[in-house]
Amino acid sequence: MLKKLNLKLIFIESAFLFFLITGVKRLYIATQADIYHALMRNDYHAVESLTDQTMGEILANPYRLMLGSFIVGILLIAIINWKYKTSILNTILTFVIIFPMYPLGVFHNGFIARLFNTFCYLFSKNSATAFFIGGVIILFGAFSLLRTSIIINKDSNQ
Repeated sequence: MLKKLNLKLIFIESAFLFFLITGVKRLYIATQADIYHALMRNDYHAVESLTDQTMGEILANPYRLMLGSFIVGILLIAIINWKYKTSILNTILTFVIIFPMYPLGVFHNGFIARLFNTFCYLFSKNSATAFFIGGVIILFGAFSLLRTSIIINKDSNQ
């Protein structure tokens, strides 16, 4: 049973999911930058003029998007692993590694966000542009990891 586990593949797929979720979240924040700037200034009248969403919806939307990204990512991994006849245990273990990170707040960890922000602000001082550039770079990295996962799956089946 343990022979069927490919720890390298599980690590790469877990990293793919982490970067996918982080990249999508940053792209979402970049598209909603005006609302988040108004929230950081505690200017609730500006928030009301920018959107018709309630405060709860504004704060819940990133979590919904992160959960949707997680589901899409797990489905992609499951389909790829199924296509190359990799054990379902790899997909389940990837799920078990990444899913608990939501309630633990890993995706909102200040340390990780500061690392990404420092790097992204090298490209632009405008936060919306920096978040957009960061999101694109992180998503590019995520899909590069997915491609690596496919290559490892191909090599292990030959």
